[in-house]
Amino acid sequence: MGFETNFIHYYWKDSEIAKRPYKQGAYKKAEITSLKSNYPKVSAVVLAGRLKRSLASVQKQLRKMGLKRRKSQVWTTEQIRTLRRMYKTAVLWEIANRLDKTTSEIRRKAKQLKLKK
Repeated sequence: MGFETNFIHYYWKDSEIAKRPYKQGAYKKAEITSLKSNYPKVSAVVLAGRLKRSLASVQKQLRKMGLKRRKSQVWTTEQIRTLRRMYKTAVLWEIANRLDKTTSEIRRKAKQLKLKK
């Protein structure tokens, strides 16, 4: 006797937050290939949405595969301007996704710029 669970995953899609049930189980070859080819350029949040997997699952798979996010890059003037504009109202992961930075990079830069929520 089994039961079906309906997990809901929220992700960023076309400037909106969307939700849908996500897949479970082993990753298929096509999914692994997608992670390998896209991860340095595309955030884990976006990949989770594309693969219809939870963010935690994608992050775990990336660690298992030994894929790491690139080292911290220099902030451009435009990125700093966007951070200043969005910081008070937007959630961290939304800003991070928009600027292609990690949430910890966002926090660190906001603290450096003395930005408050």
